[in-house]
Parts: sequence; C-alpha cells; structure tokens
Amino acid sequence: MKEKFTLADKLNAIKLYEEYFRCCDIASLIGCQKSLISTWIMRYNKRGVKGLELMSNQSKEYFLRVKASRDVIEKSLPFRKVTVKYRVSVRSVERWSKLANAGGYKALKYNKQHNKQSEAMGKPRKKEPQTELENFRAENEWLKMKNVLLKKLKALAEERDAKLSALVHKPSKD
Repeated sequence: MKEKFTLADKLNAIKLYEEYFRCCDIASLIGCQKSLISTWIMRYNKRGVKGLELMSNQSKEYFLRVKASRDVIEKSLPFRKVTVKYRVSVRSVERWSKLANAGGYKALKYNKQHNKQSEAMGKPRKKEPQTELENFRAENEWLKMKNVLLKKLKALAEERDAKLSALVHKPSKD
C-alpha cells in the first residue's frame, strides 16, 4: 500500500469517481483504503482542489491559532465560545490572543524555542565535580555504592550455592 499520494493521484481518483466507479474499486486500483477515497471526495466537494493539497500540521496549527485569536480580538467572542468552536483549551486561546496582540498574527507561527521543556522540568542532571575535593567525594560515594552492591551479590551467590548443595547432598530416605 502506498503511503503518500500526490495531488495528481487524488485528482485521478476523483475523476474515476465522477465516471461512476465505486470507491472500493478505486481504492483497490490505487492501493489504498476505501475510507481514504471517501475522504478525498468529501474534501474535493467541500473545498475543491485546495482540499486535496497537502498541508503540514504546523500550517494547520498556525491557521487554527490565527482563526481563534481573530475571533477573540476582532469579533470580541468570549474565550469559552472560541474554545468550544475550535476544541482547544481556554489557556491556549488566552495565550494566542496575548501573542497576537503583542506581536501581530505572525507571532503565532510555530516556534521551536516555545515548545522546549524548561530546565526545571524532568529529571535534574547531575553536576560534574568542579574541585579536586569534590572529585574525591564523588569517587568515594561511587566506591561505597559499588561495595554495597558487591556485598549483596556475594550474599545472593552464597544463598544460591547453599540451596544447590542442600539439593545435591540430600540423603535418600531408603
């Protein structure tokens, strides 16, 4: 099955549909799901060729941000109505509106810096020791942990050996 289809592929499918071919026949001919053909037909009927053109997720998100913030800024719609209309959180609409007010609608474009996690989030990274004393303390701590681990491993090995020897040297009851 083909993963991506060109605009020409989609238009050919639409043309076949308009020539009274069934969606399932077109799908088997092209090598895709019947539902995909139905989606293309629906998009074509709604928006024409533009509905069939590929649009990246970032572009979709940008247009959504612009529409939502325009509804708030220009049409003075309440945040709640906009969140219901576009199925987004109130916080997002508030943030987008502030960004658009401050820097215009171009400020709503996707920004990789904006999505980065803050340094406070997640597991904190260990700091590398700076001084010689810190180096010695870190090495000492590591050796202590290694020692504890080796003692535990030794105890487990002795326990396992004891169980095995008890099974092997068990006297028979005859």
